[in-house]
Amino acid sequence: FLARAPRLRMLAYAAGTVRDTVTDATFARGLLVTSGAAANAVPAAEYTVAAILWANKAAFTERERLRGVELPALPRRHPVGNWGKRIGLVGASYVGRLVIERLRPYRCTVVVADPYLTDEGAAALGVARVELDELLATSDVVSLHAPSLPETAGMIGAAELARMMDGATLVNTARAPLADHDALVAELRTCRITDVRDVTD
Repeated sequence: FLARAPRLRMLAYAAGTVRDTVTDATFARGLLVTSGAAANAVPAAEYTVAAILWANKAAFTERERLRGVELPALPRRHPVGNWGKRIGLVGASYVGRLVIERLRPYRCTVVVADPYLTDEGAAALGVARVELDELLATSDVVSLHAPSLPETAGMIGAAELARMMDGATLVNTARAPLADHDALVAELRTCRITDVRDVTD
């Protein structure tokens, strides 16, 4: 492509990551590269926050009850609502950081699991950095914001889902392969947790 476009000076990618589009040859040519990642992060963060707020209001489980689905009575750590709830974000990405910002008006606690986030960086964001196992076991809502890489594929599998609290909600507005599809379907059939996503695999 680059050989056929000798006058090309800039690659403007309207979506998020340029990982699948830009190669070393792009940089060897000295091309300017832009991405729509920051702009695309805004509606994704809004969707995520809406899902978190609805989940903590038990909107998804109550919807199913109104449809006549028999669900187990699961204990809740706090009354229905967002007061005192713990939100766990897996990844401090563009979207993750915007979610943190948009959750500030609510009286909830936000924790983040991200191998590249330092304690100092977390403090600057106003959150606590925790390991993934702790995040899964202690969060009312777990929201995925990690990149889709070979090492993150299926990072939320059967063992990780089993660590989630009874009545917790998994939100995925990142990439579908982060959560193992078959393990998630099996866990959801128990009605122990709920799931909200705008990505499918």
